[in-house]
Amino acid sequence: MVAQKLQITRDELATFLKNQEQIKQFEKLFQVVDTVAPDVVNGVNFAADTAQTNANLALVKIAALAAELAVDGSVVNAKATQALSKVQTLATDFESSLAALETKINQAFSVLSQVSSAVDALEMAPTKKLKP
Repeated sequence: MVAQKLQITRDELATFLKNQEQIKQFEKLFQVVDTVAPDVVNGVNFAADTAQTNANLALVKIAALAAELAVDGSVVNAKATQALSKVQTLATDFESSLAALETKINQAFSVLSQVSSAVDALEMAPTKKLKP
């Protein structure tokens, strides 16, 4: 951006300044502004370019993070589905084991009942004395 020099005549300055000394000081001020303005404009442009670059880098990082989180999310979802499937399999296996255990317990009670009946029968049977 090319800075334009301020063009103002002494007559125009005299409309709001009171004396020749103020006019000269005002002209010096214009010279300083004309000298410094290009550097200021360049500094502002550089700062704006730097800010734009930093903003673009931040957007790239945000996009990469969002993509990474999406991948991580799908991995987590797959792992959760896999875990639920395993839990369902374990529940089914547990139910089968529990049913088998119940059958074994019932069989044990049946055998115990038979043993108890046999013991009762032995208690009621007459005893034979052995001869010495």
